[in-house]
Amino acid sequence: MSAQGVVITGRVTDAETRLAIPDAIVKALRADSTHAMLTYALTDASGSYRLALKASSDCDLEFAVLGYRTVRTRIKAQSATIDRALTPEPFRLKEVTVKAPPIGGHNDTITYNVAAFVSKADRNVEDILRKLPGITVGSDGQIEYQGKTINKFYIEGLDMLEGRYSLATRNLTPDRITSVQVYENHQPVRLLKGIDFSDRAALNIKLKNNAMTLPSGYALAGGGYGPQVLYQGELFGFMANARMQLLATLKANNCSRDVQGEMALHYGADDRGAKAAGQIAPVPFDIPQTVRARTHDALERTASLNTIHRAGADATLKLNVNYTRDRRDYERTATDAYLTDGDAIVVREDMTTRTADNDLAAALIYERNADSAYIKNTTGLHVRSWPSHTLVRATPDLRQDFRSERLDLANDLSLMWRRGLRVFRLQSSIAAGLLPADRLTITAADLSPRTQRVAGRSLYTRHATSFVKGFNAYANVRFDLALETEHDRIETDRTEDSLSTPAANRNHGYRLAPIVTSAYTYARGPFHLSLDLPLQYLHLRYTDDVRAETFRHDRLYLNPRLSLKYTATPALYFTLGGGLNHATGDILSFVRSPIRRSYNRVEGGTSGILAHRRTANLSASYMYRHTMEGLFSSLFLRYSRTRHNVLRGINITPDGALSTLSQGATTYTDRYGADFYLAKNVHPWHTTFALNAGYTAYRSETLRQGRSLAYSGSLLSVYPTVHLRSLAWLSVRLRGIVERSTRWADLPAANASAHLNTWGAEADLSVLPIENLELFYRLDYLSLPAEGGPRLARCFMDAGVRCQPVRRVELELTVQNLTNADRYTEIRYVDADLFTTSFRLRPLHAVLTLKAAF
Repeated sequence: MSAQGVVITGRVTDAETRLAIPDAIVKALRADSTHAMLTYALTDASGSYRLALKASSDCDLEFAVLGYRTVRTRIKAQSATIDRALTPEPFRLKEVTVKAPPIGGHNDTITYNVAAFVSKADRNVEDILRKLPGITVGSDGQIEYQGKTINKFYIEGLDMLEGRYSLATRNLTPDRITSVQVYENHQPVRLLKGIDFSDRAALNIKLKNNAMTLPSGYALAGGGYGPQVLYQGELFGFMANARMQLLATLKANNCSRDVQGEMALHYGADDRGAKAAGQIAPVPFDIPQTVRARTHDALERTASLNTIHRAGADATLKLNVNYTRDRRDYERTATDAYLTDGDAIVVREDMTTRTADNDLAAALIYERNADSAYIKNTTGLHVRSWPSHTLVRATPDLRQDFRSERLDLANDLSLMWRRGLRVFRLQSSIAAGLLPADRLTITAADLSPRTQRVAGRSLYTRHATSFVKGFNAYANVRFDLALETEHDRIETDRTEDSLSTPAANRNHGYRLAPIVTSAYTYARGPFHLSLDLPLQYLHLRYTDDVRAETFRHDRLYLNPRLSLKYTATPALYFTLGGGLNHATGDILSFVRSPIRRSYNRVEGGTSGILAHRRTANLSASYMYRHTMEGLFSSLFLRYSRTRHNVLRGINITPDGALSTLSQGATTYTDRYGADFYLAKNVHPWHTTFALNAGYTAYRSETLRQGRSLAYSGSLLSVYPTVHLRSLAWLSVRLRGIVERSTRWADLPAANASAHLNTWGAEADLSVLPIENLELFYRLDYLSLPAEGGPRLARCFMDAGVRCQPVRRVELELTVQNLTNADRYTEIRYVDADLFTTSFRLRPLHAVLTLKAAF
């Protein structure tokens, strides 16, 4: 008999508790006296395993893990699903010395030994993650593996936080964890393994034994001065065991710590709210992350409760409640240069804004994730109130007041069953959004108030069913049938002296989209091919009550996608992809009367033409890793060309008033991009080197002063990083910053072509001269170009001392902004225009905190 490809899958559980057993070894052995090993696999966090082998006769399957009785079973040479429950067995360890490697890997699981990377200067898990080769952490806390964002964050195999994982990475201390695992090509739904393939990775935090038996956390209190009295208070608690996990925080400060960023949703964001929301911005400018953390006046209060309970061997019940109350003051000046046929029109702004944000998000989630059945139901609530007040220093001075309340409700249900190579799915989603009214009021001395009101509501539903049929262990086809509906209403009213009658919009209607998808997947040997052919019928009916017009649109759209993956070795693979995507506008395409968005900007009303974008895209990538050498590398190349049927742009008056316009016209946008990542851990030196580099370029058109303007631009960025941990007394992180951005516009003006060169460095230095005493220093330096003068230097320095007078008690003194820099300056291109912005910052100040851990 000739050898044939055999795929054995299954799950390993505890015979008493029925819980999954991770990291169990599953071996395929010859069924003879030699018992030679044919192949093996480790179970993942859910206890699942997959073996692929060539076999021509029966073989033995062995299940083994420390603390359980080893089991061996004779199997036939054919693909099958084999689950096994292991019986606990007491054991006695001999006195041995084990030294784990810094990085280990088997199949699609990479394990980082935390002890090989940790230093006494590390305050939380995020500090550890930044040192791990292959992993990058953004300034907002978002985690990427090999250049792609992760799709799940687990703690001991449980996704408690549903995307808000910064609550864990910024609060859990390194002494609570033993390793960080990366699950490459992670499919979160167990019954879809081998059928629906993923190119994203997941992270799993492995806790130490004492962290799985005792609750932990800390209490922190502190105060300081500069130039006002400052305070800081924090409570954090965490508990985990085999049955449940709980994480809770309660924090408040007026030191601009930006603890609200801990609650950022890194995956699973929901954008199904009312289309009317966001038509008026609460704050009339963008806020850089550095400014949020260093603004001269801020008050934050946050609370978070997250818990997950096992409701059986495969089921969990989860509750997430997060609340923030945030108030910040910003003083901003800006110089915006808009290109025109002649000289650029320069608009200068000087304003002070106080914004307050009250945000409550809650979700109750039930999930059963078994090999043959999957159930998940998520019920969510989001309530937000956002007032802001802006003083614009002009002639005369203006006051801009904004207030918004929003309510969003959603329920998502997903059901799946698997019988052999066949999978059945049912999905049902409903989301409702309510915007009672966004109100903008602009007042000035001796002038009548200008007002803008925007209100709306929406109801979104999606019901889908699908069937997956596997021909064999290598190929399957999928058929999906979905029906999406959107019912929207938007109302706007604008009142100004320049208008003889209020400018109003009263629009309502619906969008109905049946979608039929045929998909084919083939995976055998080193090749993986995926072809999706979604066919969408779009049926739109929108009514404009003010103009007594009804818009109708009925059309079929095909959005094909093709991807090919070639695995050269277990450590190296290449991908190619391409597709065509159609995206259409919605009710906002028919909001014809202008909407005032701020004191100097009016959205000039749409063209009344349904916006349509057709995008063709191509991509290619490679990903390489050598875990024993600590070497990781990836490269992503992409190109897209988008055809638009609506051309948008702005008109600028000499006094700085902006109005946006749109008209029907066929235009194209081309985008090119490349991202490169390389990291190497040199363990004998206790050093990790990393390099992130990227290049993006674009070419497009816009409306400017009533005529079409072609423009293009590019951005080249290089960020080298070094993490050094020398012995037990020194920890250093250095990050270089080199950026070059260019801009070109099809204009005869002398300033139609320009470039910006920016360079700088970030540094973190920690020295421990004696045990339990740390001296730390942080530097953020950037050199910026300046028009008609010397370059600008943006430099922030912080320093401090941390000591541990007794076990589990820390005393820390931090002095921020040693250079007493009072301004943050940013220069950047946006499309064809140059924007220079400056914010006032908090001057030199000091905070002393006392932290007690338990």
